[in-house]
Amino acid sequence: MKKEVIAIDIGGTKVRIGCINGYGKISQFIDFPTPASETAMIKQTISTIQTLTGPAEPLAIGIAAPAKVDRKHGTIGPCTHIPTWKKLPIVAKLHQEFNTPIILENDATLGGVCEAMIGSGQKYRYILYVTISTGIGSALILDGKPLPGPYNPQGGQMILVDHVRNPLYGSFEYLASGKAIVREYGKIAADIRSKKAWHEITRPLAQGLHNLIVATNPEIVVLGGGVSKHHKKFLPPLTKHLAELAYSPKFPLPPIKPAKHIETAPLIGAGLLAHAIHQH
Repeated sequence: MKKEVIAIDIGGTKVRIGCINGYGKISQFIDFPTPASETAMIKQTISTIQTLTGPAEPLAIGIAAPAKVDRKHGTIGPCTHIPTWKKLPIVAKLHQEFNTPIILENDATLGGVCEAMIGSGQKYRYILYVTISTGIGSALILDGKPLPGPYNPQGGQMILVDHVRNPLYGSFEYLASGKAIVREYGKIAADIRSKKAWHEITRPLAQGLHNLIVATNPEIVVLGGGVSKHHKKFLPPLTKHLAELAYSPKFPLPPIKPAKHIETAPLIGAGLLAHAIHQH
């Protein structure tokens, strides 16, 4: 029985578990609705891995989480998109079942790993990855690996507008995410065709990206997440807004490119990082 590296991508509505080779190719996968119960999540994850690998132990397991991750304790949560999860001890529970290395990272971080290694950022060493979907996430990747830290970056929580009473309403995520688009226009990004609307949508997006760029000085910015599927509509006005913000004496703006693996980047990144820890 061939041993496999397993990748797990946990979303607010569905979980995808797949087998990933060392080149980032998904050979097979299984989806299931995200369980509301932490116990049910652990049980279904274990049974799905066993279905994919049969009697063989996985070579390694990579987990992409849509929330705060605690690498030291191997836990996920609390999670905005899955409010019933408080502190899911996924690493410990999987270790009880499988004697294999396990890595746990935020989904934006692993999306960045994927794009750095086999996507739009593979020709660059130092990458800023920003995922724009229901919310906004960010990651800094150096030589294919996320920069170390006890938790994960939260670029979407950067404050753009000063609201003393409730800072959430001035955050990058609140003003520029997919949820913000629906709130302002009553439509998802896919249904917006007006150039004027995209001109307005990309204004706070440019402000947030500008702040991340000048704070981190990346070689390239890669945009992932569902909204970035519509990059042909928004990259021209976004580039214009960024140029207006990039006054001297700041350094030149880096190239900004859409992700190559928009839908599967976190899953592939989890698999690639799991391959890396297996080999070491």
